[in-house]
Amino acid sequence: MKTLLKWLLKIGLIALAFYLVFKKVSWESIKDTLQQFSLWWLIPAFILYNLSQFLSAYRLLHMFRSVGVNIPYVRNLQLYYKSMFYGLFLPGGVSGDAYKVIYLQKRSEASYKTLITATLLDRVNGLTTLLSIAALLLIQRLDVLQEYVPVKAWWIIILLIIGWLVYFLLHRKLFPAFNGVLFKITTFSWVIQCLQLLSFFCLLKGFAIVAEQWISYGILFYGGSVMSALPLSINGLGIREWVLVTGSGLMMIDSAKAFSASFLFTLISGVCALIGGIVPIVENEREPKR
Repeated sequence: MKTLLKWLLKIGLIALAFYLVFKKVSWESIKDTLQQFSLWWLIPAFILYNLSQFLSAYRLLHMFRSVGVNIPYVRNLQLYYKSMFYGLFLPGGVSGDAYKVIYLQKRSEASYKTLITATLLDRVNGLTTLLSIAALLLIQRLDVLQEYVPVKAWWIIILLIIGWLVYFLLHRKLFPAFNGVLFKITTFSWVIQCLQLLSFFCLLKGFAIVAEQWISYGILFYGGSVMSALPLSINGLGIREWVLVTGSGLMMIDSAKAFSASFLFTLISGVCALIGGIVPIVENEREPKR
């Protein structure tokens, strides 16, 4: 009953998000926009997105190895895609992560708590980087923010520096087991987020959106990505689209193109997650013990 309720709530939220979207932008304009899309740009967008997932799996592997779980990279990549698949269809926002934790705990001496900590810290590092890039992009469109808050660019830079210092200090103090890989996984996170942004930019190029507007679309894309990280929807479906369409007026961009680009990105991530459903996790031997 509880599982059914979660599914109904998610489906209801997706329906509400699309209802709000279609109140702001007509289906006809979206259909016309999608028909104008150059399908060739799906190829680099798909490749860049998957490269980001390959690197995400490598980043998480460093977290696992810090606590003695010595799983080979290829097997970890298979597990990563498999968890993406379960994250689509199991209730709860961390179902895919739970699958990884259960799988690895059975094949190592690491405790559930240790594996959960590694997985959550990996997510927190990625989200912190995502917010940082969003803030840097926002500096390029400070005119929009200044309509509501009298903020200066150097204020944002200082807040970012302070925020990262606090993050590093707390991470090193509270989770010393991961100190050796903290800088490395942070570097990975920046590359991962840039790859995903480039993937989104490929979609913008497919809609023949001029490069001068990419920053505006990118700001809303990251805003939608932050919202999509919350366990409110299925693979962020509807949430990211709602954010882009709602913010398109503020950024003075085409709402139909904003929706269409976001929807295609969500579709790409969904296809990659579905691929995880047919990816076998090949095991020739048990994982080495700690």
